[in-house]
Amino acid sequence: MIYSKRQENKVNWQSILVGLLLIPVNTYWIAMTEMVWTSLHRLGSAFLFGGIFFTFFLAIMRRKFIWWPFHPAGYAIAFSIDDFWFTILISSIIKWLVLRQGGARLYRRSIPFFLGLVIGEYMVACGWALLGVIVGKPMYVVWT
Repeated sequence: MIYSKRQENKVNWQSILVGLLLIPVNTYWIAMTEMVWTSLHRLGSAFLFGGIFFTFFLAIMRRKFIWWPFHPAGYAIAFSIDDFWFTILISSIIKWLVLRQGGARLYRRSIPFFLGLVIGEYMVACGWALLGVIVGKPMYVVWT
């Protein structure tokens, strides 16, 4: 094969550029994984896997037995209830009122409205977060 000077320079510059771009990423990745795995201790890992197995247990029991009262989402929310108790209370009251006044039919008809409220909130939050990245300062903070 016959290579011209221009093709050789192009290949060399591309490989050098790729190498320079990947070296910081690889060294950062290696340093971070070593730091994470060395700082991870056995007790924390035991609690992590215990929580995972307990959540799967709750999901299986809820799926298998209709009378099972515990939901895996409730287990996950239980640890953040201090921040969201009022929101959960209001949504439970609204659900109770909708079921009491209109029954299952009104409940099914109202699901898209409330799902739209949640999705709308997340879309607005994403828009503000994107604007914050563009401007360079935080624009939207989720309250806790």
